[in-house]
Amino acid sequence: MGRKSGKRRVRVHRGKRFRVWIGLGSNLGDRKTNIERAVSMLRESIFEIRCSSLLENPAIDREGNLDPQSPAYLNAVLFGETDLSPDDLFRFTREIERKLGRRIEEKSQYLPRTIDIDLLWMEDDDGVMRIDSEELVLPHPKIGERTFVKEPMREIGFDLTRLPPEEKKGDNPLLREKNDRGAALPSSL
Repeated sequence: MGRKSGKRRVRVHRGKRFRVWIGLGSNLGDRKTNIERAVSMLRESIFEIRCSSLLENPAIDREGNLDPQSPAYLNAVLFGETDLSPDDLFRFTREIERKLGRRIEEKSQYLPRTIDIDLLWMEDDDGVMRIDSEELVLPHPKIGERTFVKEPMREIGFDLTRLPPEEKKGDNPLLREKNDRGAALPSSL
């Protein structure tokens, strides 16, 4: 009695479901297995999951340039539904990153990582969730710049015309050129 259970506390919105698109990436270790493990862990709180194919992409640096010193990423986008609030879903994804070996100090840096999980877009029956806090920005501010996000989103049914005007800017041409040469990889996520 009086002891904490150690379980995470989350706000569940009973009867309210959110639709969410989540970006996944890995460029360390067994990249495909890292993404598969993340998807498996996400299934604890995300339902009716659909995943895009895996796409291999070059690492980029802080300025958006190709980083030949870092290993290439495998990326995918997941779509599903959740009862978790946006803030709780964000914390849940950070906990998964930690469990899969991502160090906290990597958070704001462009360093290689075992797993990177980004909330890209979240909506309910009232429309898109717009959040701009210190921890979380929704919709993700760089969707429009990243072919490795937009193409997988489109593959699993996201209508890119729904992006806000500021997000419809052109892709980084370096990434577009590299992605055009790359290939989607078979996925059984």
